[in-house]
Amino acid sequence: MFRYLVFNSLCFIVFGPLITNTTLWTSLCPLRVTMHSALLNRLFLDSLAEADLLATVALAYCTCHDLDNFIFGILTPSSLARYLRQHQYALLHDNYHKHFSSFEDTLIRFTIYRLQIRCEANILFTSIAEYLGPVIAHTPLHMFWKSPPMSPNFSISRPLKAKGRSIKFPADSIKSGFETVLSTLWMYSTWFLKGNNIDWLGIINILEPHPILKAYFLFSKQYIDLYETAQRLTSPRIFVSLN
Repeated sequence: MFRYLVFNSLCFIVFGPLITNTTLWTSLCPLRVTMHSALLNRLFLDSLAEADLLATVALAYCTCHDLDNFIFGILTPSSLARYLRQHQYALLHDNYHKHFSSFEDTLIRFTIYRLQIRCEANILFTSIAEYLGPVIAHTPLHMFWKSPPMSPNFSISRPLKAKGRSIKFPADSIKSGFETVLSTLWMYSTWFLKGNNIDWLGIINILEPHPILKAYFLFSKQYIDLYETAQRLTSPRIFVSLN
């Protein structure tokens, strides 16, 4: 939290004189002062976001609605993608919150949520998809589940082509499969993709409405789709000739 106290103090130092001067100058030229203040505020917050994205988001998260809207009018999908790319390995190995506090994890999820509202969802997902793994893996699993939860009587069958029979997957097995994919950093581990055949998740992931996931939360439905695609590409049944 020290970093946020420092930046809050910095905001007071920078914006304090500006607000005082604005009060003095408003009677002389209100339009010019308003434009000047907005420009300085934007430049300051844009520079702050470039230096420390989470400090900027903390101002939006902990202060007023107007500042929240102003800040997320400045931040873009590329801002978030750049931050996640630079810190992906710190997030990847942050098993005990040595690098990121739980509050900072919350700020990252909050940034994704706010940009989902403000930006085109597909553009945002395309920008950050390859860096989502560490964010999702460090998110408590209960945050992904729909409420009310999936019925314990829910099940789905997958036919076996060879023998003409089917395998039934009960609710507990289905939930366990989703937990495995969401909590495992499979984007960074081909051995997991090759050693865990959970291809039946696709049968459930295409259902509308989704029976278990808050599909919009952290793009979890699209993340499962990515897992399926990666698993097919790394399957030993796929052979690519380089000749």
